[in-house]
Amino acid sequence: MSRCSVLKRLVILCYLWLCASSSIRASAQVRLLSEHSAERPSKLDRSWPAVIAHTHNWRFNEGESAGSFPDAEEELVRWCRKLAIRAVGVGSAWSPAVEANFQRFEGPDRDLYYSGRFDQKSVMNFAGVNAVLENLNAQSQGSILFYLDNETPKNRMGHVWWFGYLYDYPAWHDYSQDRPIKYYESDPSVEINSLTGQPHTRRNLFEIMAIQRKAGAIGIFAHPTRWWMSNDKFNTNIAAMSGLFLMVDGYLDGLAVMGDRVYNKSYQDLWFSYLDTGGKVPGFAETDFFLNKATEHTELDTFRNYPHIGKRPLTAQNIRDVARSGEVFLSNGGFLNVSVDGVPMGSVVRTASAMHHKLRIEVYPARDSRLGRIEIIGKHGTVLATKENFAGGVLEYEIPGDDKPDYVVVRAFGSGDDPVHDPDHVKYLAVSNPVYLWPQDFHLEPARTTCTLHVTADSKWNGGMLEFQTADGQLIKREAIRAGVISASVPANSRVVLSKAGLQSRMFYIAMENARVEKEISYLTDGDFRKDYPNISQGVVPPQAFHLQSLRQALQRFEYEIK
Repeated sequence: MSRCSVLKRLVILCYLWLCASSSIRASAQVRLLSEHSAERPSKLDRSWPAVIAHTHNWRFNEGESAGSFPDAEEELVRWCRKLAIRAVGVGSAWSPAVEANFQRFEGPDRDLYYSGRFDQKSVMNFAGVNAVLENLNAQSQGSILFYLDNETPKNRMGHVWWFGYLYDYPAWHDYSQDRPIKYYESDPSVEINSLTGQPHTRRNLFEIMAIQRKAGAIGIFAHPTRWWMSNDKFNTNIAAMSGLFLMVDGYLDGLAVMGDRVYNKSYQDLWFSYLDTGGKVPGFAETDFFLNKATEHTELDTFRNYPHIGKRPLTAQNIRDVARSGEVFLSNGGFLNVSVDGVPMGSVVRTASAMHHKLRIEVYPARDSRLGRIEIIGKHGTVLATKENFAGGVLEYEIPGDDKPDYVVVRAFGSGDDPVHDPDHVKYLAVSNPVYLWPQDFHLEPARTTCTLHVTADSKWNGGMLEFQTADGQLIKREAIRAGVISASVPANSRVVLSKAGLQSRMFYIAMENARVEKEISYLTDGDFRKDYPNISQGVVPPQAFHLQSLRQALQRFEYEIK
Protein backbone atom coordinates (compact mmCIF):
# COMPACT_ATOMS: atom_id res chain seq x y z
CA MET A 1 0.00 0.00 0.00
CA SER A 2 1.38 3.44 -0.95
CA ARG A 3 2.28 6.03 1.68
CA CYS A 4 -0.41 8.32 0.24
CA SER A 5 -3.08 5.63 0.63
CA VAL A 6 -2.04 4.93 4.20
CA LEU A 7 -2.16 8.63 5.04
CA LYS A 8 -5.61 8.97 3.42
CA ARG A 9 -6.93 6.04 5.47
CA LEU A 10 -5.51 7.57 8.67
CA VAL A 11 -7.17 10.90 7.91
CA ILE A 12 -10.54 9.19 7.33
CA LEU A 13 -10.18 7.13 10.53
CA CYS A 14 -9.36 10.26 12.53
CA TYR A 15 -12.38 12.01 11.05
CA LEU A 16 -14.65 9.10 11.95
CA TRP A 17 -13.23 8.97 15.47
CA LEU A 18 -13.81 12.71 15.85
CA CYS A 19 -17.42 12.33 14.70
CA ALA A 20 -18.02 9.40 17.05
CA SER A 21 -16.48 11.10 20.07
CA SER A 22 -18.39 14.29 19.31
CA SER A 23 -21.63 12.28 19.16
CA ILE A 24 -20.99 10.61 22.52
CA ARG A 25 -20.05 13.89 24.18
CA ALA A 26 -22.88 15.97 22.72
CA SER A 27 -25.75 13.48 23.01
CA ALA A 28 -25.07 13.13 26.72
CA GLN A 29 -25.70 16.85 27.13
CA VAL A 30 -28.77 17.36 24.94
CA ARG A 31 -31.85 17.24 27.16
CA LEU A 32 -35.55 17.27 26.32
CA LEU A 33 -37.21 20.04 28.32
CA SER A 34 -40.81 19.81 27.15
CA GLU A 35 -43.15 18.57 24.46
CA HIS A 36 -46.55 19.99 23.53
CA SER A 37 -48.70 18.17 20.98
CA ALA A 38 -50.90 20.33 18.75
CA GLU A 39 -52.66 20.43 15.39
CA ARG A 40 -51.03 22.33 12.54
CA PRO A 41 -52.32 25.96 12.57
CA SER A 42 -53.76 27.08 9.26
CA LYS A 43 -51.96 30.45 9.47
CA LEU A 44 -48.64 28.71 8.80
CA ASP A 45 -49.54 28.29 5.13
CA ARG A 46 -49.77 32.07 4.74
CA SER A 47 -46.56 32.84 6.63
CA TRP A 48 -44.50 30.03 5.08
CA PRO A 49 -45.48 29.77 1.37
CA ALA A 50 -44.35 26.77 -0.67
CA VAL A 51 -41.82 27.82 -3.35
CA ILE A 52 -40.36 25.56 -6.03
CA ALA A 53 -37.08 26.49 -7.66
CA HIS A 54 -34.62 25.30 -10.30
CA THR A 55 -37.10 24.45 -13.03
CA HIS A 56 -37.18 24.33 -16.83
CA ASN A 57 -40.33 25.72 -18.38
CA TRP A 58 -40.44 24.39 -21.94
CA ARG A 59 -38.22 21.36 -22.44
CA PHE A 60 -38.67 18.02 -24.17
CA ASN A 61 -36.81 14.78 -24.46
CA GLU A 62 -35.55 13.87 -27.90
CA GLY A 63 -38.31 12.78 -30.25
CA GLU A 64 -41.18 14.09 -28.12
CA SER A 65 -44.00 16.19 -29.52
CA ALA A 66 -44.05 19.76 -28.20
CA GLY A 67 -47.82 20.00 -27.83
CA SER A 68 -49.61 23.24 -26.96
CA PHE A 69 -47.78 25.93 -24.98
CA PRO A 70 -51.02 27.66 -23.78
CA ASP A 71 -52.40 24.31 -22.63
CA ALA A 72 -49.19 23.59 -20.74
CA GLU A 73 -49.46 26.97 -18.98
CA GLU A 74 -53.04 26.25 -17.88
CA GLU A 75 -52.07 22.79 -16.62
CA LEU A 76 -49.15 24.26 -14.68
CA VAL A 77 -51.39 26.73 -12.85
CA ARG A 78 -53.90 23.97 -11.99
CA TRP A 79 -51.11 21.71 -10.75
CA CYS A 80 -49.70 24.46 -8.50
CA ARG A 81 -53.13 24.99 -6.96
CA LYS A 82 -53.54 21.26 -6.37
CA LEU A 83 -50.23 21.02 -4.49
CA ALA A 84 -50.72 24.39 -2.70
CA ILE A 85 -47.59 25.82 -4.31
CA ARG A 86 -47.52 29.57 -3.85
CA ALA A 87 -44.52 30.60 -5.97
CA VAL A 88 -42.51 29.18 -8.87
CA GLY A 89 -39.11 30.19 -10.18
CA VAL A 90 -39.69 29.79 -13.93
CA GLY A 91 -36.47 28.56 -15.50
CA SER A 92 -35.32 28.56 -19.10
CA ALA A 93 -36.28 27.82 -21.77
CA TRP A 94 -39.06 30.24 -20.93
CA SER A 95 -41.09 29.93 -24.14
CA PRO A 96 -41.14 28.15 -27.51
CA ALA A 97 -39.34 31.14 -29.06
CA VAL A 98 -36.54 30.96 -26.49
CA GLU A 99 -36.29 27.20 -26.98
CA ALA A 100 -36.03 27.67 -30.76
CA ASN A 101 -33.22 30.19 -30.35
CA PHE A 102 -31.50 27.87 -27.88
CA GLN A 103 -31.57 25.04 -30.40
CA ARG A 104 -30.24 27.36 -33.11
CA PHE A 105 -27.43 29.02 -31.19
CA GLU A 106 -26.32 25.91 -29.36
CA GLY A 107 -26.62 24.04 -32.65
CA PRO A 108 -25.83 25.13 -36.24
CA ASP A 109 -25.14 28.80 -35.42
CA ARG A 110 -23.15 28.23 -32.24
CA ASP A 111 -19.85 29.42 -33.75
CA LEU A 112 -21.58 32.52 -35.16
CA TYR A 113 -23.15 33.40 -31.81
CA TYR A 114 -19.77 33.23 -30.03
CA SER A 115 -17.70 34.71 -32.88
CA GLY A 116 -17.97 38.36 -31.89
CA ARG A 117 -19.73 39.04 -35.20
CA PHE A 118 -23.25 38.66 -33.85
CA ASP A 119 -25.28 40.87 -31.50
CA GLN A 120 -25.94 38.30 -28.78
CA LYS A 121 -28.44 40.47 -26.92
CA SER A 122 -30.58 40.88 -30.04
CA VAL A 123 -32.17 37.47 -29.34
CA MET A 124 -33.04 38.02 -25.69
CA ASN A 125 -36.76 38.62 -26.42
CA PHE A 126 -37.52 40.60 -23.26
CA ALA A 127 -41.12 41.21 -24.29
CA GLY A 128 -41.82 37.55 -24.96
CA VAL A 129 -40.23 36.36 -21.70
CA ASN A 130 -42.10 38.97 -19.68
CA ALA A 131 -45.34 38.02 -21.45
CA VAL A 132 -44.96 34.41 -20.29
CA LEU A 133 -44.66 35.51 -16.66
CA GLU A 134 -47.50 38.01 -17.01
CA ASN A 135 -49.79 35.40 -18.53
CA LEU A 136 -49.05 32.81 -15.83
CA ASN A 137 -49.61 35.36 -13.08
CA ALA A 138 -52.86 36.52 -14.71
CA GLN A 139 -54.13 32.95 -14.92
CA SER A 140 -53.34 32.34 -11.25
CA GLN A 141 -55.33 35.48 -10.30
CA GLY A 142 -52.83 36.34 -7.60
CA SER A 143 -52.89 32.94 -5.88
CA ILE A 144 -49.49 31.91 -7.28
CA LEU A 145 -46.42 34.04 -8.03
CA PHE A 146 -44.39 33.18 -11.13
CA TYR A 147 -40.96 34.85 -11.30
CA LEU A 148 -37.85 34.52 -13.47
CA ASP A 149 -35.10 31.97 -12.78
CA ASN A 150 -32.38 30.42 -14.91
CA GLU A 151 -29.87 27.62 -14.50
CA THR A 152 -26.68 29.36 -15.54
CA PRO A 153 -23.83 28.79 -15.91
CA LYS A 154 -24.06 25.18 -17.04
CA ASN A 155 -20.56 23.82 -17.51
CA ARG A 156 -18.22 21.04 -16.47
CA MET A 157 -17.52 22.82 -13.17
CA GLY A 158 -21.17 22.74 -12.10
CA HIS A 159 -24.50 24.53 -12.41
CA VAL A 160 -26.05 27.44 -10.52
CA TRP A 161 -29.66 28.62 -10.24
CA TRP A 162 -30.85 31.92 -8.78
CA PHE A 163 -33.17 33.84 -6.52
CA GLY A 164 -33.49 37.36 -7.96
CA TYR A 165 -31.95 36.42 -11.32
CA LEU A 166 -30.78 39.28 -13.56
CA TYR A 167 -31.63 38.61 -17.21
CA ASP A 168 -28.41 40.02 -18.68
CA TYR A 169 -27.83 37.67 -21.64
CA PRO A 170 -29.79 35.01 -23.53
CA ALA A 171 -30.62 32.01 -21.38
CA TRP A 172 -28.00 29.72 -22.97
CA HIS A 173 -25.21 32.32 -23.06
CA ASP A 174 -23.06 30.54 -20.46
CA TYR A 175 -23.97 26.95 -21.34
CA SER A 176 -21.14 24.57 -22.20
CA GLN A 177 -21.98 21.46 -20.20
CA ASP A 178 -20.97 18.93 -22.85
CA ARG A 179 -18.36 20.93 -24.79
CA PRO A 180 -14.61 21.48 -24.16
CA ILE A 181 -14.53 25.19 -23.31
CA LYS A 182 -11.35 27.06 -22.39
CA TYR A 183 -11.75 28.77 -19.01
CA TYR A 184 -8.14 29.62 -18.15
CA GLU A 185 -4.88 30.09 -20.04
CA SER A 186 -3.47 26.58 -19.62
CA ASP A 187 -6.87 24.85 -19.82
CA PRO A 188 -6.45 21.58 -21.75
CA SER A 189 -10.15 21.58 -22.60
CA VAL A 190 -10.25 23.33 -25.97
CA GLU A 191 -12.63 23.47 -28.93
CA ILE A 192 -11.84 25.79 -31.85
CA ASN A 193 -14.47 28.18 -33.20
CA SER A 194 -14.46 27.59 -36.96
CA LEU A 195 -15.17 31.26 -37.72
CA THR A 196 -12.44 32.78 -35.54
CA GLY A 197 -9.84 30.03 -35.37
CA GLN A 198 -9.68 30.64 -31.62
CA PRO A 199 -10.76 28.44 -28.70
CA HIS A 200 -14.32 28.74 -27.49
CA THR A 201 -14.44 30.60 -24.17
CA ARG A 202 -17.21 31.55 -21.76
CA ARG A 203 -17.59 33.79 -18.74
CA ASN A 204 -16.40 31.99 -15.63
CA LEU A 205 -18.46 31.74 -12.45
CA PHE A 206 -16.49 34.48 -10.66
CA GLU A 207 -17.55 37.00 -13.31
CA ILE A 208 -21.15 35.78 -13.43
CA MET A 209 -21.47 35.68 -9.64
CA ALA A 210 -20.11 39.23 -9.33
CA ILE A 211 -22.62 40.56 -11.90
CA GLN A 212 -25.59 38.74 -10.39
CA ARG A 213 -24.71 39.64 -6.80
CA LYS A 214 -24.28 43.28 -7.75
CA ALA A 215 -27.87 43.12 -9.08
CA GLY A 216 -29.01 41.63 -5.76
CA ALA A 217 -29.32 37.99 -6.86
CA ILE A 218 -28.09 34.98 -4.89
CA GLY A 219 -26.73 31.88 -6.61
CA ILE A 220 -27.52 28.34 -5.44
CA PHE A 221 -25.14 25.54 -6.41
CA ALA A 222 -27.28 22.84 -8.04
CA HIS A 223 -27.22 19.03 -7.51
CA PRO A 224 -23.76 19.25 -5.89
CA THR A 225 -22.60 15.60 -6.11
CA ARG A 226 -24.49 14.41 -9.20
CA TRP A 227 -22.49 12.35 -11.73
CA TRP A 228 -23.14 9.25 -13.81
CA MET A 229 -21.58 6.85 -16.30
CA SER A 230 -22.89 6.49 -19.86
CA ASN A 231 -21.23 4.16 -22.36
CA ASP A 232 -18.19 4.00 -20.05
CA LYS A 233 -17.93 7.79 -20.13
CA PHE A 234 -17.85 9.88 -16.96
CA ASN A 235 -20.52 12.64 -16.97
CA THR A 236 -20.59 15.31 -14.31
CA ASN A 237 -23.00 17.82 -12.83
CA ILE A 238 -20.84 18.07 -9.68
CA ALA A 239 -20.71 21.55 -8.11
CA ALA A 240 -16.93 21.47 -8.34
CA MET A 241 -16.50 25.19 -7.61
CA SER A 242 -18.75 25.30 -4.55
CA GLY A 243 -15.90 24.54 -2.16
CA LEU A 244 -13.71 27.13 -3.86
CA PHE A 245 -16.34 29.85 -3.39
CA LEU A 246 -16.78 28.84 0.25
CA MET A 247 -13.05 29.31 0.84
CA VAL A 248 -12.85 32.51 -1.22
CA ASP A 249 -15.89 34.26 0.26
CA GLY A 250 -16.19 32.61 3.68
CA TYR A 251 -19.81 31.67 2.86
CA LEU A 252 -22.05 30.38 0.08
CA ASP A 253 -25.24 32.00 -1.15
CA GLY A 254 -26.75 28.54 -1.06
CA LEU A 255 -26.38 24.83 -1.78
CA ALA A 256 -29.05 22.40 -3.03
CA VAL A 257 -29.37 19.81 -0.26
CA MET A 258 -32.74 18.31 -1.27
CA GLY A 259 -32.86 17.11 -4.86
CA ASP A 260 -33.02 13.99 -7.07
CA ARG A 261 -34.66 12.26 -4.10
CA VAL A 262 -36.11 13.76 -0.95
CA TYR A 263 -33.33 12.40 1.28
CA ASN A 264 -30.14 12.72 -0.73
CA LYS A 265 -27.56 11.69 1.84
CA SER A 266 -24.63 12.60 -0.41
CA TYR A 267 -25.90 16.19 -0.79
CA GLN A 268 -26.50 16.53 2.95
CA ASP A 269 -23.13 15.03 3.93
CA LEU A 270 -21.40 17.61 1.73
CA TRP A 271 -23.55 20.36 3.27
CA PHE A 272 -22.55 19.37 6.80
CA SER A 273 -18.87 19.32 5.83
CA TYR A 274 -19.24 22.88 4.50
CA LEU A 275 -21.01 23.96 7.69
CA ASP A 276 -18.15 22.39 9.67
CA THR A 277 -15.83 25.11 8.35
CA GLY A 278 -17.78 27.73 10.30
CA GLY A 279 -19.10 29.38 7.14
CA LYS A 280 -22.72 30.28 6.48
CA VAL A 281 -24.18 27.88 3.91
CA PRO A 282 -27.98 28.03 3.52
CA GLY A 283 -29.55 24.84 2.18
CA PHE A 284 -32.33 24.76 -0.43
CA ALA A 285 -34.59 22.31 -2.24
CA GLU A 286 -34.62 22.03 -6.02
CA THR A 287 -37.02 20.34 -8.42
CA ASP A 288 -35.01 20.40 -11.68
CA PHE A 289 -37.95 19.21 -13.74
CA PHE A 290 -39.84 20.47 -16.78
CA LEU A 291 -42.76 22.70 -15.86
CA ASN A 292 -44.56 21.67 -19.04
CA LYS A 293 -44.58 18.18 -17.48
CA ALA A 294 -45.35 19.29 -13.93
CA THR A 295 -48.56 17.26 -13.83
CA GLU A 296 -46.45 14.08 -13.96
CA HIS A 297 -45.14 14.92 -10.47
CA THR A 298 -46.79 14.29 -7.11
CA GLU A 299 -46.41 15.83 -3.67
CA LEU A 300 -43.77 13.23 -2.82
CA ASP A 301 -41.32 14.14 -5.60
CA THR A 302 -41.96 17.90 -5.57
CA PHE A 303 -39.38 19.35 -3.21
CA ARG A 304 -40.29 22.77 -1.85
CA ASN A 305 -38.64 25.70 -0.09
CA TYR A 306 -40.69 27.35 2.65
CA PRO A 307 -39.34 30.87 3.33
CA HIS A 308 -40.71 32.74 6.34
CA ILE A 309 -42.45 35.55 4.48
CA GLY A 310 -44.72 36.34 7.45
CA LYS A 311 -46.99 39.29 6.74
CA ARG A 312 -44.87 40.66 3.90
CA PRO A 313 -46.23 40.54 0.34
CA LEU A 314 -45.26 37.46 -1.65
CA THR A 315 -42.85 38.97 -4.17
CA ALA A 316 -39.72 37.71 -5.91
CA GLN A 317 -37.69 40.28 -3.97
CA ASN A 318 -39.07 39.17 -0.59
CA ILE A 319 -38.48 35.51 -1.44
CA ARG A 320 -34.89 36.38 -2.37
CA ASP A 321 -34.36 38.38 0.82
CA VAL A 322 -35.64 35.59 3.06
CA ALA A 323 -33.57 33.05 1.12
CA ARG A 324 -30.52 35.21 1.76
CA SER A 325 -31.34 35.30 5.48
CA GLY A 326 -31.63 31.50 5.61
CA GLU A 327 -34.97 31.47 7.43
CA VAL A 328 -36.23 28.69 5.18
CA PHE A 329 -37.04 25.02 5.66
CA LEU A 330 -37.15 22.37 2.94
CA SER A 331 -39.84 19.73 2.63
CA ASN A 332 -42.11 17.63 0.47
CA GLY A 333 -45.06 18.22 2.76
CA GLY A 334 -44.27 18.47 6.46
CA PHE A 335 -43.72 21.68 8.43
CA LEU A 336 -40.56 22.44 10.42
CA ASN A 337 -39.44 25.63 12.15
CA VAL A 338 -36.39 25.83 14.39
CA SER A 339 -34.96 28.52 16.64
CA VAL A 340 -32.28 28.71 19.33
CA ASP A 341 -32.81 31.16 22.20
CA GLY A 342 -35.49 32.76 20.03
CA VAL A 343 -33.05 33.31 17.15
CA PRO A 344 -34.41 32.00 13.80
CA MET A 345 -32.84 29.70 11.24
CA GLY A 346 -30.04 31.28 9.24
CA SER A 347 -28.96 33.56 12.09
CA VAL A 348 -26.15 33.46 14.65
CA VAL A 349 -26.34 32.75 18.37
CA ARG A 350 -23.19 33.62 20.31
CA THR A 351 -22.02 30.73 22.44
CA ALA A 352 -19.35 29.44 24.82
CA SER A 353 -18.64 26.13 26.53
CA ALA A 354 -20.09 27.38 29.82
CA MET A 355 -23.43 28.23 28.19
CA HIS A 356 -26.60 26.25 27.52
CA HIS A 357 -29.15 27.14 24.86
CA LYS A 358 -32.85 26.45 24.35
CA LEU A 359 -33.69 24.78 21.06
CA ARG A 360 -37.31 25.11 19.96
CA ILE A 361 -38.69 22.80 17.26
CA GLU A 362 -42.16 23.30 15.80
CA VAL A 363 -42.99 20.35 13.59
CA TYR A 364 -46.07 18.89 11.90
CA PRO A 365 -46.44 15.97 9.50
CA ALA A 366 -47.50 16.25 5.87
CA ARG A 367 -51.24 16.13 5.40
CA ASP A 368 -52.66 12.59 5.64
CA SER A 369 -49.36 11.39 7.04
CA ARG A 370 -47.59 10.93 10.38
CA LEU A 371 -44.19 11.91 11.75
CA GLY A 372 -41.47 9.35 12.24
CA ARG A 373 -37.92 9.96 13.41
CA ILE A 374 -36.95 13.55 14.36
CA GLU A 375 -33.20 14.21 14.47
CA ILE A 376 -31.18 17.03 16.03
CA ILE A 377 -27.91 17.38 14.15
CA GLY A 378 -24.71 19.19 15.09
CA LYS A 379 -21.14 19.51 13.90
CA HIS A 380 -19.79 16.81 11.55
CA GLY A 381 -23.42 15.89 10.77
CA THR A 382 -23.60 14.15 14.14
CA VAL A 383 -27.05 13.09 15.31
CA LEU A 384 -27.15 14.61 18.81
CA ALA A 385 -30.61 13.40 19.80
CA THR A 386 -33.69 11.75 18.29
CA LYS A 387 -37.41 11.78 19.02
CA GLU A 388 -39.78 9.07 17.89
CA ASN A 389 -43.58 8.84 17.75
CA PHE A 390 -44.30 12.57 18.16
CA ALA A 391 -47.68 13.52 16.70
CA GLY A 392 -46.75 17.13 15.96
CA GLY A 393 -46.47 20.36 17.90
CA VAL A 394 -43.56 21.93 19.81
CA LEU A 395 -40.48 20.28 21.30
CA GLU A 396 -37.98 22.15 23.47
CA TYR A 397 -34.46 20.95 24.21
CA GLU A 398 -31.47 22.20 26.13
CA ILE A 399 -28.28 22.02 24.08
CA PRO A 400 -24.71 22.76 25.18
CA GLY A 401 -22.61 25.67 24.03
CA ASP A 402 -19.06 25.40 22.74
CA ASP A 403 -15.92 27.48 22.43
CA LYS A 404 -15.67 26.51 18.76
CA PRO A 405 -18.09 27.31 15.93
CA ASP A 406 -21.03 24.91 15.72
CA TYR A 407 -24.55 24.72 14.28
CA VAL A 408 -27.89 23.02 14.80
CA VAL A 409 -29.98 21.45 12.02
CA VAL A 410 -33.19 19.44 12.50
CA ARG A 411 -34.60 16.74 10.22
CA ALA A 412 -38.12 15.27 10.49
CA PHE A 413 -38.83 12.04 8.61
CA GLY A 414 -42.19 10.46 7.88
CA SER A 415 -43.61 7.44 9.65
CA GLY A 416 -41.99 4.25 8.40
CA ASP A 417 -39.03 6.05 6.81
CA ASP A 418 -35.64 4.56 7.71
CA PRO A 419 -32.84 7.06 6.94
CA VAL A 420 -30.17 4.74 8.38
CA HIS A 421 -30.86 1.43 6.65
CA ASP A 422 -32.91 2.53 3.63
CA PRO A 423 -32.09 6.19 2.89
CA ASP A 424 -32.95 6.07 -0.82
CA HIS A 425 -36.57 5.10 -0.13
CA VAL A 426 -37.45 7.81 2.38
CA LYS A 427 -40.86 9.19 1.38
CA TYR A 428 -41.35 12.27 3.58
CA LEU A 429 -38.73 14.63 4.94
CA ALA A 430 -38.51 18.17 6.26
CA VAL A 431 -35.10 19.79 6.87
CA SER A 432 -34.39 23.01 8.72
CA ASN A 433 -31.70 25.48 7.87
CA PRO A 434 -28.98 25.89 10.49
CA VAL A 435 -28.94 28.12 13.49
CA TYR A 436 -25.25 29.00 13.77
CA LEU A 437 -23.61 28.74 17.19
CA TRP A 438 -20.53 30.92 17.04
CA PRO A 439 -18.13 32.04 19.78
CA GLN A 440 -17.96 35.76 20.37
CA ASP A 441 -16.46 37.71 17.44
CA PHE A 442 -16.06 34.58 15.26
CA HIS A 443 -16.67 34.61 11.52
CA LEU A 444 -14.97 32.63 8.77
CA GLU A 445 -12.33 34.83 7.17
CA PRO A 446 -12.46 34.99 3.36
CA ALA A 447 -9.24 33.76 1.78
CA ARG A 448 -6.57 36.17 0.61
CA THR A 449 -3.92 35.59 -2.03
CA THR A 450 -0.35 36.86 -2.20
CA CYS A 451 0.16 37.58 -5.90
CA THR A 452 3.56 37.62 -7.53
CA LEU A 453 3.38 38.66 -11.17
CA HIS A 454 6.54 38.28 -13.25
CA VAL A 455 6.67 40.69 -16.20
CA THR A 456 9.06 39.44 -18.88
CA ALA A 457 11.51 41.84 -20.52
CA ASP A 458 9.81 41.36 -23.88
CA SER A 459 6.23 41.44 -22.60
CA LYS A 460 3.83 43.14 -24.98
CA TRP A 461 2.24 44.77 -21.92
CA ASN A 462 5.34 46.75 -20.90
CA GLY A 463 4.44 50.43 -20.81
CA GLY A 464 0.81 49.68 -20.08
CA MET A 465 -1.16 49.63 -16.83
CA LEU A 466 -2.12 46.87 -14.44
CA GLU A 467 -5.05 47.00 -12.03
CA PHE A 468 -5.97 44.71 -9.17
CA GLN A 469 -9.76 44.88 -8.86
CA THR A 470 -12.41 43.36 -6.62
CA ALA A 471 -14.60 40.64 -8.11
CA ASP A 472 -17.09 43.25 -9.37
CA GLY A 473 -14.49 45.67 -10.73
CA GLN A 474 -13.73 48.12 -7.92
CA LEU A 475 -10.13 49.33 -7.94
CA ILE A 476 -7.77 47.88 -5.33
CA LYS A 477 -4.37 48.88 -6.73
CA ARG A 478 -3.07 50.35 -10.00
CA GLU A 479 0.48 50.60 -11.32
CA ALA A 480 2.52 50.84 -14.50
CA ILE A 481 3.70 47.63 -16.12
CA ARG A 482 7.44 47.26 -16.51
CA ALA A 483 9.80 44.28 -16.62
CA GLY A 484 10.28 42.78 -13.18
CA VAL A 485 7.97 41.76 -10.36
CA ILE A 486 4.61 43.18 -9.30
CA SER A 487 3.36 41.99 -5.90
CA ALA A 488 0.17 42.47 -3.92
CA SER A 489 -1.91 40.78 -1.23
CA VAL A 490 -5.54 40.85 -2.35
CA PRO A 491 -8.84 39.05 -1.69
CA ALA A 492 -8.76 35.63 -3.34
CA ASN A 493 -11.72 36.49 -5.61
CA SER A 494 -9.89 39.50 -7.09
CA ARG A 495 -9.17 40.01 -10.74
CA VAL A 496 -6.33 41.50 -12.77
CA VAL A 497 -6.88 43.88 -15.69
CA LEU A 498 -4.11 44.59 -18.20
CA SER A 499 -4.43 47.56 -20.55
CA LYS A 500 -2.23 49.30 -23.10
CA ALA A 501 -2.87 51.61 -26.02
CA GLY A 502 -3.24 49.61 -29.23
CA LEU A 503 -4.01 46.34 -27.43
CA GLN A 504 -7.32 44.83 -26.42
CA SER A 505 -7.41 44.85 -22.62
CA ARG A 506 -7.28 41.52 -20.82
CA MET A 507 -9.04 40.58 -17.57
CA PHE A 508 -8.64 37.40 -15.55
CA TYR A 509 -9.63 36.20 -12.08
CA ILE A 510 -6.58 35.10 -10.12
CA ALA A 511 -8.29 32.02 -8.65
CA MET A 512 -9.13 30.75 -12.15
CA GLU A 513 -5.51 31.10 -13.33
CA ASN A 514 -4.10 29.48 -10.18
CA ALA A 515 -2.70 26.13 -11.37
CA ARG A 516 -2.96 24.51 -7.93
CA VAL A 517 -6.61 25.54 -7.65
CA GLU A 518 -7.42 24.20 -11.11
CA LYS A 519 -5.77 20.88 -10.22
CA GLU A 520 -8.16 20.53 -7.26
CA ILE A 521 -11.18 21.44 -9.40
CA SER A 522 -10.16 18.98 -12.14
CA TYR A 523 -9.95 16.20 -9.55
CA LEU A 524 -13.75 16.46 -9.41
CA THR A 525 -14.61 17.46 -12.98
CA ASP A 526 -12.47 14.71 -14.53
CA GLY A 527 -13.78 12.05 -12.15
CA ASP A 528 -10.34 11.32 -10.67
CA PHE A 529 -11.87 11.06 -7.19
CA ARG A 530 -13.25 7.66 -8.21
CA LYS A 531 -9.74 6.20 -8.09
CA ASP A 532 -9.45 7.11 -4.40
CA TYR A 533 -13.03 6.06 -3.62
CA PRO A 534 -13.56 3.08 -5.96
CA ASN A 535 -16.67 1.66 -4.27
CA ILE A 536 -18.92 4.73 -4.36
CA SER A 537 -22.20 4.72 -6.26
CA GLN A 538 -23.10 7.04 -9.13
CA GLY A 539 -24.20 10.41 -7.78
CA VAL A 540 -22.07 10.13 -4.64
CA VAL A 541 -18.96 12.19 -3.93
CA PRO A 542 -17.43 11.90 -0.43
CA PRO A 543 -17.10 15.32 1.23
CA GLN A 544 -13.36 14.74 1.64
CA ALA A 545 -13.01 14.68 -2.16
CA PHE A 546 -13.79 18.41 -2.30
CA HIS A 547 -10.39 19.08 -0.67
CA LEU A 548 -11.36 22.23 1.21
CA GLN A 549 -8.10 22.60 3.11
CA SER A 550 -6.03 21.98 -0.01
CA LEU A 551 -8.05 24.64 -1.81
CA ARG A 552 -7.48 27.15 0.97
CA GLN A 553 -3.74 26.43 0.91
CA ALA A 554 -3.65 26.71 -2.88
CA LEU A 555 -5.29 30.13 -2.68
CA GLN A 556 -2.59 31.53 -0.41
CA ARG A 557 -0.11 32.14 -3.23
CA PHE A 558 -0.36 32.91 -6.91
CA GLU A 559 2.53 33.30 -9.36
CA TYR A 560 1.95 34.28 -12.93
CA GLU A 561 4.04 35.35 -15.90
CA ILE A 562 2.92 38.32 -17.96
CA LYS A 563 4.36 37.88 -21.45
